[in-house]
Amino acid sequence: MIPNVHGEGGGRPPYGWVATGGGAEAFAPVRSEIVVLKKIARLRTGGHTLQGIADELNEAGTVSKTGRPWNRATIFRALGVIERFGIPADIDAATKAAHLKAAQKNGGGISNNRPSGRSQRTSATRVT
Repeated sequence: MIPNVHGEGGGRPPYGWVATGGGAEAFAPVRSEIVVLKKIARLRTGGHTLQGIADELNEAGTVSKTGRPWNRATIFRALGVIERFGIPADIDAATKAAHLKAAQKNGGGISNNRPSGRSQRTSATRVT
């Protein structure tokens, strides 16, 4: 299960990251979204309010991961992502490292998230 910003299971990868198929904590950065996270962090440290940051991103035509305009709540969650995952200084190196980690976890090959052909179900005994 993919953890959300609060470390709880379920949901999609947080803004700025994509799942690599290497387990719950295996993420690779998304360049375009990391640029936005950097801008959010810069504006917040510059004293902007959550709504002020949302307004600036919306005026620039930047949308959230869901394709919707930014608001105070999405900015707050983005700040949580920054706090939890940080912002990689070298996006290319972080991407390579994430994919290498996923490949190692998946037995050396890059996961394509397709079933292996064998059933993953466990047999259950029917109680009557």
